[in-house]
Amino acid sequence: MRAMRFRWWLIGAGLLLLALGVVLAFVLLRGARGGSPAGEVAELIATSSEIDLTMPPSMVEIAAEYPELEPILNDPELGAVYKEFLIAYQEGGMDAAVALARERGLLTPDGESLRVTLVLDTEDSAALVEQLEAVSTSSAPTRTG
Repeated sequence: MRAMRFRWWLIGAGLLLLALGVVLAFVLLRGARGGSPAGEVAELIATSSEIDLTMPPSMVEIAAEYPELEPILNDPELGAVYKEFLIAYQEGGMDAAVALARERGLLTPDGESLRVTLVLDTEDSAALVEQLEAVSTSSAPTRTG
């Protein structure tokens, strides 16, 4: 008898959860404004012509603005981040480049030095460390992987 009562209780709880799920689905499908989701999507598409989506200029277009930097800006070996700093420097000088570095979190905590990570294709970093030290750059080579 006790097992039968438990089964009926379990069936009742299941039916209650099913009913709550149906009500929740109905409310969600009608949307917050009382319209249908399809109507909301249609309204979004209809008003999307008011949104002005402009693609950023391509690197070729940017290189045309800075002909003296064209070989560097069109070099596929150089990363976009480097090119972005170069353009910032070209447009606003050292202050603009430092502001971009600060915005990107690339400055050391004291704000005096730029932090960079070089990914080398060799295990021997001695020559690079020697070059960096020759130009008064502090380096702390670390190995990953």
